[in-house]
Amino acid sequence: WMQRCTRSSALWLPALPQISHFLPPMSFIPVEHVLRSYCGRAGAKVVSAPMKFPLTSSQQTLEDFDRALSEHKPAMVLLDHITSQPSVRMPLRELVELCRRHGVHEIAVDAAHAVGNLQPSELDFATLDVDWYFSNLHKWGFAPPTAAFLWGRSKALLEGTEHVIPSWGWSQGLAPSSRWTGTRDYSSFLAVPTAVKFLQDWRSAAGEPAPVHNRRRCLEAAQNLAEAWRTELPQPEDTITSMCMVELPKGLPVQDVPGVPGDGLRGLLRKRY
Repeated sequence: WMQRCTRSSALWLPALPQISHFLPPMSFIPVEHVLRSYCGRAGAKVVSAPMKFPLTSSQQTLEDFDRALSEHKPAMVLLDHITSQPSVRMPLRELVELCRRHGVHEIAVDAAHAVGNLQPSELDFATLDVDWYFSNLHKWGFAPPTAAFLWGRSKALLEGTEHVIPSWGWSQGLAPSSRWTGTRDYSSFLAVPTAVKFLQDWRSAAGEPAPVHNRRRCLEAAQNLAEAWRTELPQPEDTITSMCMVELPKGLPVQDVPGVPGDGLRGLLRKRY
């Protein structure tokens, strides 16, 4: 178990100089900071892949990513399963296939929003040709904060990876070194089995599991807002999960910056409404 996906992203990074690491389009800013911090100290190059938004199709994403892989030829790539801002479900399997076709050595997937947001059949990451996959359990999985899991494709990979905080389990492999990283509240980890069971058992009044129910209601609300504001959804429906984007009314001044607190539109909505 890990505290959160941002910490998991640091575990994936070996201190190898002169290796190109590829950031996903619209990566979570703290994860980008982790990569740039660790890679910068090791002398490795970090490249951020472009992605157009509004998005017309998942094929557009694949074409943009293919061009970026051809140009930069990275040795290691970090992919998102679901991006945060803007929120887009990525064509993960196809992106992984592109990476391998371009000779990428190691692939990690930041799936912070995946568990509880996608159906179990969509979380069969062991069948993906990836080396690491990590997801938070406290976002959509009903676990208390903070709790996450990190999956590695082989025993050798897990045993040869050290935790970013050396403590009692240092040099014993990832699992032992993750068990005790210092004084903190471990109750969120203990609550995970109960949270997972609740997620598995929960059904809406219509008999839908949580991911199906949430996606349907999210899409309904987004379409209602877009109709009321006379705007459009800036992404295809197959990229929508329990989160999606809606174009704001035209002419509405917005200076908000993602991840930066302020008194803009988000502050107004939170304080007044």
